[in-house]
Amino acid sequence: MKKEVKAVKQSTKSLTSLKTLIDQIMKGQNHHPKDSSFRLTVSGWAQHAHVTFEFPGKYLKKLDTHVVTDDGRNLEIDHGVVVLPDGEIIKLKSATIVEHQSQIPDDSKIDAIFFYTVSKTHETNLPSVPVIIINEGPGSDVIDYEVFNHVLRVHYIIVTAEKISKRLNILRDIVETRRDFTVDEVLNFAYIAIFVKSDAKDVMEKIAVLFSRFPKIDPDLKIDMHQVLKKMILYHFGDDLEKAKELLYLITVNFTDEEVDKMNSYEREIYAKDQEITRITEEKDQEITRITEEKDQEISRLSEELNELKKSNKSSS
Repeated sequence: MKKEVKAVKQSTKSLTSLKTLIDQIMKGQNHHPKDSSFRLTVSGWAQHAHVTFEFPGKYLKKLDTHVVTDDGRNLEIDHGVVVLPDGEIIKLKSATIVEHQSQIPDDSKIDAIFFYTVSKTHETNLPSVPVIIINEGPGSDVIDYEVFNHVLRVHYIIVTAEKISKRLNILRDIVETRRDFTVDEVLNFAYIAIFVKSDAKDVMEKIAVLFSRFPKIDPDLKIDMHQVLKKMILYHFGDDLEKAKELLYLITVNFTDEEVDKMNSYEREIYAKDQEITRITEEKDQEITRITEEKDQEISRLSEELNELKKSNKSSS
């Protein structure tokens, strides 16, 4: 017998806080929504994401995602873990380097993945296995690339429409039956939102409804999934902000006053940082423009002097 989903009665305070939160979200910037959503999910819930995203090997522990180049640059991989053999791709204890890609990687990206792989091999003293998770693969689950006279074997995880549909059905089943569920299953909200392509708006609306009706979720997990859904709603409905606002209300309406207050504080902090980044970027752009204009003026002045000198030489001769 199905349990009834009780509507949450909103107090005046909670409605005011909710409106403040949605307004704050709508005026903020949505930087790299797919990449940031992927990293938030796999870094915060690494062991569970390993199952949801079907990464190879048996999860052992997370790896530091930072990599320092020989010339001192700080780079970051999307995700890295140490894994044990799974009897399939992973034959012995290894480090896996996971990169999320929106399109088939070009040569420069493959070069970077090669560098990440070598760096993590030196760091862990383990063989490193590079993995790319992507919607449209290069025609094979495994591709060998020649990089700097070495062969780099990259494993592809291809997210298909069928996989999206399967995960949507899992979430729908939990809502309809009110059955027990796992963290792995809740992460399907992120999986779908990040990778959906076919009928994206329709699917995003469906998972927003499911999220609003979902049984009680761990508060930290709930807020992280809200962050992902928020980013991907704004991404998919960038051309229909009224609909985006409607869905943002939908995914937030069942949050407690404390959760809304916490997210309000978080969103204000994000907005302040974005404003600071924008200010610094604009100042740098203005400085570059000033220097460029000064150089152009100097070049123009020198050209004029050169022309005058040529005229003077002709007159003398």
